[in-house]
Amino acid sequence: MTRWEKIKYRLWGQYISLDFFKINKIAKELYTGMNKALARGYLGSEMEKKMLGDLRGNMKSRIEGRKSKEEEHITREWKMDRCWSTIVDANLSVLKLGTEADQQTMMQQFVVRLDTIQSLKIYEKNDNSKEDGKITKRNVNEYVVLQRGMIDGSLGEWKLWGVLKPNDMTSVKQDWLKDQRIKNGGLIE
Repeated sequence: MTRWEKIKYRLWGQYISLDFFKINKIAKELYTGMNKALARGYLGSEMEKKMLGDLRGNMKSRIEGRKSKEEEHITREWKMDRCWSTIVDANLSVLKLGTEADQQTMMQQFVVRLDTIQSLKIYEKNDNSKEDGKITKRNVNEYVVLQRGMIDGSLGEWKLWGVLKPNDMTSVKQDWLKDQRIKNGGLIE
């Protein structure tokens, strides 16, 4: 690919042929699938295929951690009541792996901010009535990182790379204080 072709592809290809106008919907679907699987307590092979490395491992360990506790008799149902999404960042990287055939090898990432209202219903498994369960609603703001690759011109599927909570000044200050405690041997000056 020439320099001009790369620029042209970055300006036009990423918006038209690489799902720019569908990315909000894709982010919501993958985020919903991940949270429903987490609430259910089982990722399933389809959801595992849609998650990348560290995120998949994190979800599996969270699910296994619940099974080891006394929560085996509890059932959870997760639901997204409302969702507003905004594309925060888009990145397209052309990867050079050495041969001419690799010229069509690229990686694309989108960061999408999701402002959601979520509800989680918790009830006993032995309970015949789901209506008796406890429902918790809350506002959740998270960034979802989506990634997909193109290898030798073959475009892959969108996958969840990660989910991040936005920082605010309170969390930055708490992190700084924690670092100071560690540096000072547990004492704050």
